[in-house]
Parts: sequence; C-alpha cells; structure tokens
Amino acid sequence: MNTKLTLKLDASVIRQAKRHARKNGKTLSGAVEDYFRRLTNRPAKDDRSLPPTVKRLAGVLRRSKIKDHRKAYTTHLDRKYK
Repeated sequence: MNTKLTLKLDASVIRQAKRHARKNGKTLSGAVEDYFRRLTNRPAKDDRSLPPTVKRLAGVLRRSKIKDHRKAYTTHLDRKYK
C-alpha cells in the first residue's frame, strides 16, 4: 500500500535528488523508498536489484585483512617493477 509523504527540503537538494534519480532510471519517490529501505535494512518488494547468480555468491569471499589497500597495491607495484 502506498502512502503519500510530504517533506520540506531545500529546493537545490530536491533538484539534485531528481537529477540523480532520473540518471539511475528511477522516480524521486522510488529513490526515496530505496533509501528508506536501506536505512531500515528491509529488502525491496521486487528484488530485481541482484541477479540470482550474484545472490548465490554473496558472502563467498572472506573479508580482507588489509587495512590500507592503496598502500598494499603501491607496495605490490614497487616489488613487481623493481
């Protein structure tokens, strides 16, 4: 069930949000709903956001123990091209 919500926001914020939503193929209402869903950690009704293959892969990789990835990559390049 959809319910109307009225918000008072700065006009420039609304313009930027509309532009962002349009660029991502959404309405402003859809973008706000997506944001609220992420904010409350509730999945969308129609979960078209992730293909089944990607959903199955979620959680497969272990979290990296590297804290500074940029430094690690720079070190890797230094060693590789010495």
